[in-house]
Amino acid sequence: MKKLTWKILSLLLAVILIVSVGGCAAPTLPDEIEDIPAEITLPPETQTETEDDPESSDVRDAFNAFLDQQFEDIVTEDTIGLHYTLKYPENFGIERMEPTLGEFGSETFAKNEKQNKEDLETLKSFPYDELSKDQQVIYDVLEYYMELDVGFYDDEMQYFSSPLAPGSGLQFELPIIMAEYRFYDESDVTDYLALLADTDRYLKEVLQFEKEKSDKGFFMADFTADKVIEQCNDFAAMKEDNFLIETFNTKIDEMDLTEEQKESYKEENKTRVLEDFIPAYENLAAGLTELKGTGVNNAGLSNFDKGKEYYEYLMKSDIGTGKSIEDMIDIIYDRIGTIIYGMSYVLYSDDTILDTLYAPDFGTTDPEEIIEMLIGGMKDYYPENTGASHTLKEVHPSLEGSSPPAFYMNLPIDDFSTAVIYINNSSVRDGDLFATMAHEGYPGHLYQDTFFKNLEMHPLRKIISSMGYVEGWATLVEINAFILTDIPGMRDETAMLLSFDEEFSLAIQTRCDIGVNYEGWSIEALSEFMADYGIEDISALRGMYEYVIGDPGKTLRYYIGYLELKELVDYAYEEMGDAFSLKDYNQCILEVGPVPFFAVREAVEEYIATA
Repeated sequence: MKKLTWKILSLLLAVILIVSVGGCAAPTLPDEIEDIPAEITLPPETQTETEDDPESSDVRDAFNAFLDQQFEDIVTEDTIGLHYTLKYPENFGIERMEPTLGEFGSETFAKNEKQNKEDLETLKSFPYDELSKDQQVIYDVLEYYMELDVGFYDDEMQYFSSPLAPGSGLQFELPIIMAEYRFYDESDVTDYLALLADTDRYLKEVLQFEKEKSDKGFFMADFTADKVIEQCNDFAAMKEDNFLIETFNTKIDEMDLTEEQKESYKEENKTRVLEDFIPAYENLAAGLTELKGTGVNNAGLSNFDKGKEYYEYLMKSDIGTGKSIEDMIDIIYDRIGTIIYGMSYVLYSDDTILDTLYAPDFGTTDPEEIIEMLIGGMKDYYPENTGASHTLKEVHPSLEGSSPPAFYMNLPIDDFSTAVIYINNSSVRDGDLFATMAHEGYPGHLYQDTFFKNLEMHPLRKIISSMGYVEGWATLVEINAFILTDIPGMRDETAMLLSFDEEFSLAIQTRCDIGVNYEGWSIEALSEFMADYGIEDISALRGMYEYVIGDPGKTLRYYIGYLELKELVDYAYEEMGDAFSLKDYNQCILEVGPVPFFAVREAVEEYIATA
């Protein structure tokens, strides 16, 4: 199964970079307030047992061989993908490859689509009923994605791909990925240096693709181009003090090499950064500057022919939901109503609590202390974590302007003992650190990622990921963390208000994303919608409008993913009543892992039936 979008793996899982909607008018208090049930009810716990020990067969062996080939095809598309997926590729029968950032462009898309058609035919040749239960799960997931992609990327649809999106494009991710490139042995050092030298070639292919988009009327809006160009220039401005020189020197000093070898590698890296990597970014910025103004659409996707069709594709492929966009709009409005009513209830009991929303006190502003607080609050509601250690790092000043508030770096599936979380000090307020650490660390990305990779399963399952599940899980546990964590000195009403407010911001912005990109909202229509909720800051509204155009559908990963997972936990509790255990339920969700939501629901239904 070949990827049909841009090739460098998306290795950064971020807190969404969204325009703040804090400071909106307090909701109108209803005349009469009835008791509102708590968002989370915690009945007595129960234990679950599952058994699945299928007999082996020739069909199952052949299917595993097919999965092995799929796994190898994906991880060897480029050196970064292989390096960040496997620390020891030889243990998986994969040989070290010639260093390359891979290929990009229309020809690559066409080649990958042809391969996907062949893979889908091979997949469907296996008798489904003769596969083991675990194999059937991965069969269903592969079939889901392959059928979505086959035939979709025609001569027009491929140009909706956005490798240079301001919030998640390779121009932002690549420097960080290179800075975090781990040197397990000396061959990793030589591979890394070769990748620096390969950057100009790769970015030229990306720029050529952008020129094709321009020729066909699909080039990005001017305000999006301005942001991408600014990001490239900000990074390229760092010359002798570039962080790729600093981080390389630190890693080399820690290796078992002679002093002569270390100095030689340091000089070569400095040359590659100054003469290859930075010029590649300068050339990209110059090329995009020439293309600026050729975009014919400064509004959402729906203004393109097939734009709405592509947005629907994103819902299915990126989010993994089978719901229609119209259904999701209705669900979002229902949640907004529930949130406003819930906030009204809390404020009706004590309107002074509103002050705590703008300046919440979590007892500490130290991210490490907050992580320890979150880990302590997890033990009653989540399975025991894998014990992976973590390192907190600061985003380099040259990337602060384009970086999200924080992000977690994905780990190899065969070595996830040390995780890295980056914090952008320029955009994370002290009051945001609690939610940020819950999302990126515990019980968010770091916990979910290491828990899943610690399970025994075919390695292909560990690299096929549904972003709706991944970001939906991190968003769900972030919102619930206010209530489930014992925060020193914080009243329950304050915690509930913070939880409501966190969801409210995401719901509003997701609705704007759908409105702009699917329904064709103008900036005026977006402003009218936001005015209904007391949000009228012109610069903030313009920022949100440009954000959802520059990276369409990104907010959906977070909130639609959240809504899908919340629907399932509500369903499980309704079905099980007092037999429901949040801890056991979370184990079920964590074990099925990042798959489309139809597969998550099947796992939940089986859990309910066997609990």
